[in-house]
Amino acid sequence: MFCYLHQLESKIDNPYLGAWSVVPAARLHNQFPPKHRKATEMKRIAEISKTLYGLMMFTIKSLYILISDSMKKESQTYKEEREEQKKIAKNRIIKEGKRKR
Repeated sequence: MFCYLHQLESKIDNPYLGAWSVVPAARLHNQFPPKHRKATEMKRIAEISKTLYGLMMFTIKSLYILISDSMKKESQTYKEEREEQKKIAKNRIIKEGKRKR
């Protein structure tokens, strides 16, 4: 039966074998009761989901700010162009009126 590497072996501090030694996961997991393992797994899952939620919210908010700022700038330039075109059109009308006289 194949398992992931972290399931097969875990590193723990062993004073007899040096600073770190490799111990089969079966012995290590037998040290903790199943309820404790489930609780720690749930904590890990909750922590990961909170982190992902925070990153997602940050990304969405950042994109919203970038898009809204660019839209505001675009609308401002559009308004300025329209005003300039109105001024040019007014000046043309005034010049044509003076020529006709």
